[in-house]
Amino acid sequence: MKTNHTYYKQIKQIISIALILYFFNSNIYSQTLDLYDVEYNYSQIPNCSSIDLNLNTEHYITFKVRFEQPYFENSTDNVNITGDVLIQLGALGTTITLVSHHINTNSWTINGNYQYFELTGLVSISNSQLNDDGGTLSALYDSTYIYESCDYNITRPEYILSPSSSSISCGQSSATFSVSDVHNSPGSLEYHWNVGNGWKRNGSIVHTFTTTTNNIDLEPYQFPPSNVSVTPYLDGVPYDTLTSVVHLSEFTTTNDILGQDAICSSGNYQLENNLPNDYNVEWSIDNPFLASLVVNGQTVTIQAINNQNGPLVLSAKITNSCNQFVTITKTIYIGAPDVPVSLMHVLGGWDNVPAGTTSQLHVNWIPDATAYKWTIQNINHTGTGTFPHFVNYGGNPNATTIIIPNSTYIDIQWGTLKGEYVINCWAINNCAQTPIGHKIVNVFDSSNNPCPPMGPIGINPIWDKTANIKVKVYPNPIGNNDVIYVNKIDPSLGTGPCNNSDYYGKNVKTKNILNIIKIYDKKGKLLFEKAYQKDQIKIKDLHLKSDTYFLVLQDSNGNMEGTTLIVK
Repeated sequence: MKTNHTYYKQIKQIISIALILYFFNSNIYSQTLDLYDVEYNYSQIPNCSSIDLNLNTEHYITFKVRFEQPYFENSTDNVNITGDVLIQLGALGTTITLVSHHINTNSWTINGNYQYFELTGLVSISNSQLNDDGGTLSALYDSTYIYESCDYNITRPEYILSPSSSSISCGQSSATFSVSDVHNSPGSLEYHWNVGNGWKRNGSIVHTFTTTTNNIDLEPYQFPPSNVSVTPYLDGVPYDTLTSVVHLSEFTTTNDILGQDAICSSGNYQLENNLPNDYNVEWSIDNPFLASLVVNGQTVTIQAINNQNGPLVLSAKITNSCNQFVTITKTIYIGAPDVPVSLMHVLGGWDNVPAGTTSQLHVNWIPDATAYKWTIQNINHTGTGTFPHFVNYGGNPNATTIIIPNSTYIDIQWGTLKGEYVINCWAINNCAQTPIGHKIVNVFDSSNNPCPPMGPIGINPIWDKTANIKVKVYPNPIGNNDVIYVNKIDPSLGTGPCNNSDYYGKNVKTKNILNIIKIYDKKGKLLFEKAYQKDQIKIKDLHLKSDTYFLVLQDSNGNMEGTTLIVK
């Protein structure tokens, strides 16, 4: 029995604690504050929903407030008996109290085990108190504790026209415009459209019209058509006019010019895709002295003139029906490779190399070349030994003439046969070949001076061995009608015991440069003399007979450099 007594005692304690917790929780957490029966302009607003404002500057809202909580007769557990009811507007980053009403003991109505109070009120809100898109309305009871009602979102009718900016392409068949009712404002909506000129709707030309639907499809018939504007009317009240700015989109094309990148005599070219019937194409070339152009609609033929060579730009100007145009181009190489004077160099290596060593030479990349031809030519040599040769090209390890496609580099094994050699290079394509340049290399025995005096072969009284200039002539030997190139080099730009012929002066034309070229025959008779304002000089139409000549370059400081010139 003692055990049962203890058990019932524990049960009684648990029930007592539960009752205490119940009354405590009921007293604090069973209170409700409601803001209800809200009306705006005599229209009922659903509980805790949005109050949609019209275009008036003053807005009147009626409401009711009810606070309800448990009531305990003859108990000190009744709380929140006194306090203040506040009707608040949340907007502009702050909270404004619109109504404040004090609650005392006489404000309550007791109904059994609960008590409540109710208030009826009216608030006036001006546009200046609201954000651009509205605010919130709520009730608050500030007593022993603070209680809040739900929020009523205050919104103004807001409309958005999409797209706000419309890009219309030439020939476009339709465009869609749509109005969004951002806050789902209740009421009867109409849309008054003004589309200016250039639009059709349902196949008929339109300027102004009214719809009850919020989106329309328009068909442009002139380009660009006018801007599209709409004025929403809510319950007969007009709101702000919205405008979609219409412009003509940029004209582009995926077309390309099809045809050969290089031609020897003639070639046909056409657009990659056929153009629409209302498009037009105009063909042109940038150098009519290099080739002629025969046009046949969207196809053209380029015909080279008098075996000329060089790059040519073919242009196709495509115009659409809106008079917009785009120009596409293609660079075409005509005839033999075009090698500018500034690129006419054989680069790399040294002018003096020990016998048995290997050098790597290269030339500049020539855009219209498909291969490069190299030769090793003997000028003079002494003694016996192996001749210089190109290393492991074309399956011939001892080749002295090779053609290398798609590479501008070459390796040379100099052999043991001492003397002077000239390395020549030509740019090649399917049409012909064009000389790029040459390099003269002296192969010496290690027991000899690795840097022999840089002087001309033979004797001439005007040769000045102290001049700080050097001259190269290529090609050399030449034919009697060949073009020759004379290049002045400053040896001070070299490094090491021997000059590195990678270092060339810039081919600039300036009044501060003056080089005089003179050519003498074996007897010292002057055959040619001309002044140039550049360091890289092109000479043509010499018409020299087959013989050996002496070419002298005299610079603006009076220094002179000479070399032999051989005409075959």
